[in-house]
Amino acid sequence: LDKLATMVEEHLDNLSTISPNIEKLVAKWQGIDAIVLGCTHYVYLKSMIKDITNNKIKIFDSTIYTQKLCAKLFKTQTKNNILLCSNSGIGKEHLKIAWKLLEEGLCAE
Repeated sequence: LDKLATMVEEHLDNLSTISPNIEKLVAKWQGIDAIVLGCTHYVYLKSMIKDITNNKIKIFDSTIYTQKLCAKLFKTQTKNNILLCSNSGIGKEHLKIAWKLLEEGLCAE
C-alpha cells in the first residue's frame, strides 16, 4: 500500500494501467468484508476496486467527509483564498490531484 498513492499520481491520466497491481492487491483480501479508503488519492481507485470485487466489499471513503469539512471551512472561514497543504510535500502531482478534486465537485457539500 505504501506505493499505491505514488502509482495513482504517476498514472492519473490512465489509471487502467495500474489495474493489474490493484487486482494483485485485492486478491490478498481473502475474508475482508469492508475497507476504509484513508487517502485522498484512493478516491480514484474506488470504482476499480468495486469492479474487481464485484461490489462484494463495502467501501468506506473517508475523503468524502474530509472534502465536506473542507468545503464547509472554506465557506465559513475564508474569503475564497485557498491554500493547499500536504504532509508529504506539495508537488506538481499533488496540485494536479487537488485541483481535479475541486473541479469535479468532489469537495462540494
